[in-house]
Amino acid sequence: MDEQLMDMMYNFEHLFLPRALFSNNQDLIDELNQSRDTVYVLFNDICVRMERDNPFFEEEFMVRYYQMDNIWSVIHVFFPHPPEAFLCYGMYIFFDRNLRRKGCYALERRSDTEEGAENGLLCSWDIKGQRAEHDFFDPKRIYAPIERALEIHSEAYPEVKKQPVETESFIANDETIVTVDGADPDDEVTFDENEKNDITEEGAVL
Repeated sequence: MDEQLMDMMYNFEHLFLPRALFSNNQDLIDELNQSRDTVYVLFNDICVRMERDNPFFEEEFMVRYYQMDNIWSVIHVFFPHPPEAFLCYGMYIFFDRNLRRKGCYALERRSDTEEGAENGLLCSWDIKGQRAEHDFFDPKRIYAPIERALEIHSEAYPEVKKQPVETESFIANDETIVTVDGADPDDEVTFDENEKNDITEEGAVL
C-alpha cells in the first residue's frame, strides 16, 4: 500500500465515515441497510475523484449486523487488513431501535507487541468529531472490542434501560441478525480473507 493510498484510507476511516454517520444531511445507517456494498462504493468514489485505481475488492469492506441486546444494534464494517499502525481493522456503528443515539467506534492498529503480535486500540468519535482512546485488544479476538464498545456506549446513555429479552430476531435487508449475547469475548476467530461471509462463531454472524 503506497503512501497516498494509506492517507486515503486513514481519512476515510477516521474522518469521512464518522462525519457521514453523524451528519444531518446523510443517513449512513440507512445506506448500509439498503446495500451491503455501500462502504466499498463510497471508498471507490474517492478513488475515482483522486484519479487512481481502487486496489481493493468489495469483500474486503464486508458489513455484518449484530443485535447486542434489546436496545443496541451494531453494524460491523470490516476494512482491508491494515499494513501499518493507525489504519483500522474495522468500525462498529451503534444505534438504538429508533436509529438514534449513534456511536462510532473503531479498532485501530498500533505498534506490535514485544512478541511481534499485532495490537489494536479501540477508539471512538463523538458527534463533534472528538476522538477518544480506550483499550487495547488482540485483533484476532473479534468479540472483545465490540463488547467493550457496548459497555462504553451503554454508559453514555444511562437513561436507557434494557427491556425484557425477546425471542424475535432483528431483521434488516431480509437477513436475520442473531444476537451475540452469550458469546465469549475472548473467542479467537481466524478466517481466510475470501471466506469472511461464510464464518459463523458462537451464535454470531461474522
